[in-house]
Amino acid sequence: MEVKKSSSLDYKQIVSKVGSGLLKDGPGNLSTSSKEAKKRFNLADALLDKLREYRDIPLTILDALSRNHLKITDKMSVKDYVNSVEYDEAKKVGDFKKGEDVKKKKDELADLANAVYFDFVLKKTGGGSCDHCSAAVFFQIIDANPNANASIVKYKPSSSDTLEVKSPEKLPYHRAVFVIENSEGYALDAWWPMEDKIKKLKDSNDYPGLEEVVRWDSQHKEFVNALRLELEHHYNAVKGELQDPKEEVGAVWTISDKQETN
Repeated sequence: MEVKKSSSLDYKQIVSKVGSGLLKDGPGNLSTSSKEAKKRFNLADALLDKLREYRDIPLTILDALSRNHLKITDKMSVKDYVNSVEYDEAKKVGDFKKGEDVKKKKDELADLANAVYFDFVLKKTGGGSCDHCSAAVFFQIIDANPNANASIVKYKPSSSDTLEVKSPEKLPYHRAVFVIENSEGYALDAWWPMEDKIKKLKDSNDYPGLEEVVRWDSQHKEFVNALRLELEHHYNAVKGELQDPKEEVGAVWTISDKQETN
């Protein structure tokens, strides 16, 4: 499908950069995925687990909020900063995190933070699923245009007259990105194995079970930058613990053209 190139964003280029660039060997959770893609998929999972073990996501969200509010040095993580400064300085961080407004903000930012994590591990490992790809496309858009009207969505793809779709057991949802610009809407999907990775939005019925996961708010750009900085510090602390990933993937999608299988 021909997609117009806007003055600020080229969606075809964005999808290609994620699907053929950042995702080095393609998705790792398809029935057709290569061994290398599966290994990168598992490496992405392993890195995400290591980051969560090192510092869980809710605490890291609070760290990012603290960094911005208290202007904490970018030379170390907030976790290390608190452990290295005098009591009075560390107490400022602790007192800030106890605020009811801050706790509420932490909960509001949880889904956005998860997307930052998915984007981060994809960039570090070159592997991932639709969770990672949708997050990467989402932030490619946001980094190019912080005022973009973009959302990460999830839905349940189903078979059609021409397409056979089988989701993993108990994992029926798939993620993509919806973006609207100049009154035109597009669905962007760097993970999708078929050619139609960019579609014009016409009818929500085309996306069964559609739910919005994250809607971008330009006020959150500083938070995203701070969270990325935290993750970079955490990554440097755990990267030496990563082991060679396994080649098997348990939950895979099967998506094929019915004409090719007949």
